[in-house]
Amino acid sequence: MTSDEDFVSFARETTPGLLRAVRKLAPRGSDVEGIASEALARAYLHWERIGPVGYRVAWVNRVAMNLAYDAGRREARSLKVVPEPQSTGTFDDWSDLRVDLVLALKGLSAKQREALVLHHIADLPVDEVAQVMKISPGTVRKHLERALASLRKSLGARAEEVAK
Repeated sequence: MTSDEDFVSFARETTPGLLRAVRKLAPRGSDVEGIASEALARAYLHWERIGPVGYRVAWVNRVAMNLAYDAGRREARSLKVVPEPQSTGTFDDWSDLRVDLVLALKGLSAKQREALVLHHIADLPVDEVAQVMKISPGTVRKHLERALASLRKSLGARAEEVAK
């Protein structure tokens, strides 16, 4: 298999998880496909170097996360300060649950949120999340543990419904 064919195969396998991760970390309204495409384009430019190594999935995820964070920083600089919507405290429908979940996720640290998204949304194993985040697997597990505990505390009994 040629180098280009190897990259195309890699891109096909990686894209669904990459899109899920970017969708969760990039600000609403961002060009998710553009961010994922940019990450894959950068991987292609460096394919001779990263293609043969075992951490190439982690590499492209790290690039995508950096691009998503950059998009968030650009958006934050361009937005006016608007007060966050007040939660009703009730869960009459899924839209209330979504608002409360988003607020609970905003209450997590950036590392906790990143670990949660990469592990539970992008379906990366803890070892690959550790490579993407450039931290030890034990630290990833600790971030996941604390993030889930915080979400359970914030969402109360509805945390189990979110987990389903």
